[in-house]
Amino acid sequence: PSPDGEGGAERGRRASPERPPHQRLFVKDELIDHPVWKDENFWAELVKVQLREVLAPLAEQDKSLIDKTHRKDTRRELVLHVHNAVFGQLASVGHSMLELGYAHGKVKDFVAHHALQYKLPRQQFDDLMEHMEAFNVAAA
Repeated sequence: PSPDGEGGAERGRRASPERPPHQRLFVKDELIDHPVWKDENFWAELVKVQLREVLAPLAEQDKSLIDKTHRKDTRRELVLHVHNAVFGQLASVGHSMLELGYAHGKVKDFVAHHALQYKLPRQQFDDLMEHMEAFNVAAA
């Protein structure tokens, strides 16, 4: 037991005036109104950081791929890897933006802008926009 007589599972939990002491607390509910979620610069920086983290191992893992970029098939593989990483990160960030209350239209604009900025091929762009639309319908 903790010094306040509570058991291990209850340690550190305190009843707030708005929430009964045994009601579950979800972090998202506590953080959803934070102003950072409405800051487009935060999301843009998040995309950059995530892409650096996802793509860094490619360069470190096989420097020979970078050295062989004169080969057409190797260049194609690298570009495909980058496009897939961009697609995945934009889909993930878009979902997070929607989950945290960012307006759907602004999320679509944000995702579309960055998809074009990172030069996603038309098919991936269309798939990403369709995915964002489907996620909005499912969330409604």
